[in-house]
Amino acid sequence: MDFPTSSRVHERTASGSSGLAADEAQRVREPSPRRRTEEACLTVRWAADGTATASGLTSYAFSHGVLTASWQYVNGVLSVHSDRYGMLPLYIFQEPGRTVVATSLAAVMRAVMPLALDEDAIASFLRLGAFLGDDTPFQGVRRVAPGTVLVCDQSGCRASGGWPVVAPTRLGPDAAAAAYRELFHEALRSVPVDPERSVVLLSGGRDSRHILLGLHAIGQTPANALTVQTDPFDGRNNTEIAAALAASCGVPHTVVPLPANRWEAELAKDALTDSACLEHWWMMAARDWLKGRDAVVYDGLAGDILSESKFLTRERAEWFDRGDFDSIADDLMSPESAVRGMLASREIARFGRERAHARLVQEMRRAADAPSPAVAFRLSQRTRRGIAPSSFALLGSAATVVTPFLYPPLHDMLAGLDVGVILATGFHSRVIAAAYPEQAHIPYDRYSAAAVATGQLFGQVHGPLTSPRLRSSIVRPLRSESGWRTRLLLQALRGQRGSVYGLLMHGAWIASLDRLADTSR
Repeated sequence: MDFPTSSRVHERTASGSSGLAADEAQRVREPSPRRRTEEACLTVRWAADGTATASGLTSYAFSHGVLTASWQYVNGVLSVHSDRYGMLPLYIFQEPGRTVVATSLAAVMRAVMPLALDEDAIASFLRLGAFLGDDTPFQGVRRVAPGTVLVCDQSGCRASGGWPVVAPTRLGPDAAAAAYRELFHEALRSVPVDPERSVVLLSGGRDSRHILLGLHAIGQTPANALTVQTDPFDGRNNTEIAAALAASCGVPHTVVPLPANRWEAELAKDALTDSACLEHWWMMAARDWLKGRDAVVYDGLAGDILSESKFLTRERAEWFDRGDFDSIADDLMSPESAVRGMLASREIARFGRERAHARLVQEMRRAADAPSPAVAFRLSQRTRRGIAPSSFALLGSAATVVTPFLYPPLHDMLAGLDVGVILATGFHSRVIAAAYPEQAHIPYDRYSAAAVATGQLFGQVHGPLTSPRLRSSIVRPLRSESGWRTRLLLQALRGQRGSVYGLLMHGAWIASLDRLADTSR
């Protein structure tokens, strides 16, 4: 069987006029069947006399499973297409007479002059751990919106499309569960994959379990199940549960240890994801294992919020239904004490909570007309901007990534359900148990924090405490470096694991933002 469609990279063309020969513009090379690992970028300039020049890749497309993003430049017109949900990394910078489109924020920053920080976007990120909507840390650079066709020429850019409009799914719990089982197997069959090269990223949760058992049930048992060892201080039993699931399907199970140096892993994660998300440092271990294997990895992205999520509570659903966005915003944002630990005192107002609150409410209003506003918002914010970077920018730099829960018919059915169906106790768990009764006895992981010794925590903070001073740039005012280091050391000595990890994530993120800002200097 063939691999899923992977990136098609058109020949890089030198800067020149818009009169490219047709055969030159269409020449392509076919890379190995996985997502491209190099950055792609195109700059188009339009002069006052109507002539246009292009520098970079004039035609580019890349895919992961059912998701595809692309751009094409022909005769002075640039067309940009994002994937249905805006999950794949696609960035754009626009100003009169010039448009830059790229697969990474770093590539855009190298093509443009130094840019000012987007203070509203950063205020939101510091309290949510991810950006909102199409925000980036820098003014003028945006993610291309979901499901968008953007056409740019001398007169400017015009956008059409948007996030998929989902009709209400008028099914009760039993009918919805039956439809879920059928559509999920259909989703797995929709992307042809060679089982000998397929890997399931397996945890002790529901989404990856559903994928593994579904593939086994339809006769496409993967070649390997891959589990990243959990933090021993989490008290979770991910590894044991994943091993039992893999054994029940006769699948070899590989466990890779966490990165030894948390600080370096955080920095590497931020570099790969363009500082787009605060979490997922542990995914560096999975990426390192996947590199060079020409693999297809199955990822459970979006499965939680579409069918069973800790985020989706009855109280939050009622707030969304009433349009009480202020209560939701206050509920979602981090405590100010955590944020103040990262900001220089003079910058607290500049990146203040009220900025983040207003930006968050603005995004929630966009989801207000969806069948389930809470689900639609969480997909567009947390899933798209906070988790997808780890799937497509991080894992996707080493393998082709398939996300069955984003198969359009399955997504639309689940996203259109009345929220009461999903809130029914254990909806996804019941679907899995009914579809695969042989594994119903295998439990799910549970969290129970373990005590952390001071010496163990100090080992995690030794790197950033002893490394050379963090680089200085326009991002510098975001932090008081000496204050951050002092706070990090004190929390480690007190055994405050959560505070130490939060400071490490934020510190690495700001250091990475420094480097991004410096690329345009």
